[in-house]
Formats: sequence, C-alpha cells, structure tokens
Amino acid sequence: MGHETLIFSNVSNLLGLQGRDWKMNSQDIDGKEVLGSNGWKVGKAKDLTFDEKSWRVSSLDVELDRDVAKEFDLKGHFHKTHVAVNVSYVHAIGDSVILNASKEELFRLMSTGSNPTGTTSASQT
Repeated sequence: MGHETLIFSNVSNLLGLQGRDWKMNSQDIDGKEVLGSNGWKVGKAKDLTFDEKSWRVSSLDVELDRDVAKEFDLKGHFHKTHVAVNVSYVHAIGDSVILNASKEELFRLMSTGSNPTGTTSASQT
C-alpha cells in the first residue's frame, strides 16, 4: 500500500470523529499491538486492505501472536499466521489497536460463520 495517506472513515466514525478528517499513513499501523476488548494481546498489525471501488479501508491484517495462533489451532510450523480483521471490529487506534471484541469472541464468530475477518480462513505467510 506504500506510504500514501489514507482516510479511515469507518474507524473515525467508531471514534466519534465524524465530520473531521482523520488521517494516518499505512506505515503508522505496522507493528502496533492488537488487543482484544478484554486487554489480551491478539497479535500485531501488519497491513491494511482497502476496497478499490469505495477507497475505504476494509480490513486490518493481523499477524497473530504465536500463543494465540496455537490456542485456536491456526499455527503453521514454519510460517506466521495472519488474519484479516474487518475494520468494524476496530474500536480505537493509538499506541495500540483496540478491538471491540475479545480474541475469544473473534474466533468464535469465525468458527460459526459470522466471520469478523472478511475472509473464510486464516492465511499463513
């Protein structure tokens, strides 16, 4: 995605910043800890996915913490596990990314088909 500035309209609505331009570079997200609503570390933010038609950010690529991937049977032997979390599950972005669901809730939704990630399964890269 490069270093272009993105306007996070979905997240700004969640944060009550409607009517204001809330801008950050995609590189500002890279490496931030991603925490569930209960404070447990889920992983690290690595990238963003955006919808080419609407030019809106659609999901956040999260590299799962090794223990979290193992806990939910998503751990690859030689690769890190990534999941795409839909931006509707992002509550706030500051020093870390705070989700509005716990890690357990996110993975329960994934397993029941009410997929918060926007993908059908976790990818391993």
